[in-house]
Amino acid sequence: MEKVKKEKVTISLNPEVLISSRKQAIDERTNLSALIERLLREYLSQKSK
Repeated sequence: MEKVKKEKVTISLNPEVLISSRKQAIDERTNLSALIERLLREYLSQKSK
């Protein structure tokens, strides 16, 4: 098992950057949940055939 390298991440305190990265994280989360929902629907429709 590989040891995971812990890297220090410096976060810029530029408000615009924080807002855009936060918005991107929210978009990614909604995209992910939409993807899971679509996959589940496809799986269930395949199963019911």
